[in-house]
Amino acid sequence: GLRVLRAARFVATLGLALLLTSSAPAAAQVQPATPLRVAVGDWFFAPSVELRVRGEYRRDPPDVGGTDLAGAGGPAVPNLGVVSERARLGLRAERSQLRIQLTLQDARVFGVGRPEPSFPRGPRELGLFAPYEAYAEVHGQAAPDGRESFVRLGRQAIAWGEGVLLGHGDWTPTGTAFDALRGRWVLGHGELEAFAALLASPAPAGASFGDRFGAPSFGAQLYGLRVGWAFAPALKVEAGGLARVSNTPGLPTDGSRFAAARLEGETFTATVRVHGAADAFDYGVEGIAQGGRARGLGVDRRAFGVTARAGYTLGGLLGAPELRAVFSYATGDDGGGTYTQLDPLVPDVHDRFGAMDLFAFSNVVAPGARITVTPWPALQAAVQYGYFRMATGRGEWLNAYLQAVAVGSGESGLGHEVDASVRYQPLGPLVLEAGYGLLALEPAGRALVAARGRPGTDLSHFAFLSAK
Repeated sequence: GLRVLRAARFVATLGLALLLTSSAPAAAQVQPATPLRVAVGDWFFAPSVELRVRGEYRRDPPDVGGTDLAGAGGPAVPNLGVVSERARLGLRAERSQLRIQLTLQDARVFGVGRPEPSFPRGPRELGLFAPYEAYAEVHGQAAPDGRESFVRLGRQAIAWGEGVLLGHGDWTPTGTAFDALRGRWVLGHGELEAFAALLASPAPAGASFGDRFGAPSFGAQLYGLRVGWAFAPALKVEAGGLARVSNTPGLPTDGSRFAAARLEGETFTATVRVHGAADAFDYGVEGIAQGGRARGLGVDRRAFGVTARAGYTLGGLLGAPELRAVFSYATGDDGGGTYTQLDPLVPDVHDRFGAMDLFAFSNVVAPGARITVTPWPALQAAVQYGYFRMATGRGEWLNAYLQAVAVGSGESGLGHEVDASVRYQPLGPLVLEAGYGLLALEPAGRALVAARGRPGTDLSHFAFLSAK
C-alpha cells in the first residue's frame, strides 16, 4: 500500500508540474523554460514533450516519379504534397552517476510522399511507432565546458564532426538514432570517444520473430573511434575513423552502382577536422579519405572529400546579420576498376546543401553562402544559395537520402538552388517556420532528369510550413 501511495504521489506531482509549466504566462516564454526536474526519493525525473507538424509542396521534383536506374517506376509527378507529423514523449531518470533515457516517438506521413530512409515506397499513409531513445548511461562529473565522460548502451542519437558522415537527421520524419554501445573519456582539453552500432540486424532472425527462411545475412555494423584536443577556443583538432561492415545481399536497391556497393563489403573512413570559434567568427574544415572493398561490385574503394564552413556575425548592425560561406567536394565514380564515389555513411546535410534535400556529400562540388538576420529575438530570416555540379560527369547524382536521382552522361553541371526561410517563436515552446526553395537546373541537369521520365523543366519549386 505504501508503494502504491508513493507511485500515486509521484504521478500527481509530475502531472501538476507539467500543467503549471504549460500554463505559464506567454510573456515569460520568449526563451525556453528551465527543464523540469521532479525529485522522488534519491531519483530525479525530467519529462519532455515534442510535437511537430510539417506540410510540404513540391512542383516538378527532379528526384520523384519516373523510372529509377533499375528501370522500375511509373509516371512523372509534377505536383507532390506531403504532411508529416511527429510526437515524442520522453522521460529521463537520474540517480547519482546513473542516467536512463526513454523517448517514445510516433511519426506519420500522409500523402504521396517522397521515399525516405525510414519510410520506403508504400501506401499513402505511413506510420512508425518506436523508441527514438532508449539507453542507460553511467557518467562522470561534467567538465567546465559541459562535456562528460560516460558509457552508454542502447538507442541514441550520435553526431560527429561536421555532420556530413554522421548526423542527427532531425529534418527527416523520424530523425536518426543508433542501437549502440558508446563511450567517451574527457581528460582536460582532450577527449576520446568510441562506439559500435548495429545498422541492420542479422537474418534470419529466428522463429520467435517470424523470420526463418530469409536470405542469410550478418547484417551491417558501424564502428567509430575519435580523438580530439582543444588547443584554444579558436583551434580544436580532431582525428577519427569509421568502419562499416556490411553483409546484406538480396536487399532491393534502386539499381544504382552506389546502392550495390553498400550491400556487401567493408568501408573504412579516416577523418581530420579543425574547427573553432573566436568572438564573432567560427569555422570548420574536415578532410575525408575512404578505402575498403565493395564486394558486391568486386572492386576496391578509394574516395576522398573535404567540406569547409566559415561564419561571421556583424553584431553592430541592425538584425545582427550572420554571414556564412560553405564549400564541399566529394569524389565520384566513373565505372572503372576502382569504386571512387564517396559514401557519406549516415549523413545530415539538410542545412549545408539546402532545404530541398536534392544533393548529397557524394560526387559533388558545392560552393554556397547564407545570410541570417534576427530583427528581434522572436524572429529570424535567412536566405541561402548553393551551386551544385558533379565531381565526375559520369558518376551518380544522389539526393540527401542517398537515393540515385540520375547517372551522369559526361557533363557535370546540375543547377543553382536558392532557399528563403522565416522562423517565428511567439512563445517559448512554440516555433513556427515557413520556407521556399527554387532549383534552376542547368542544361546537363535538365537532360539527366528528363532521361528518367521526370519533368524536364528548368525550374523546380519547394515550399513548407512547420509548427513545433
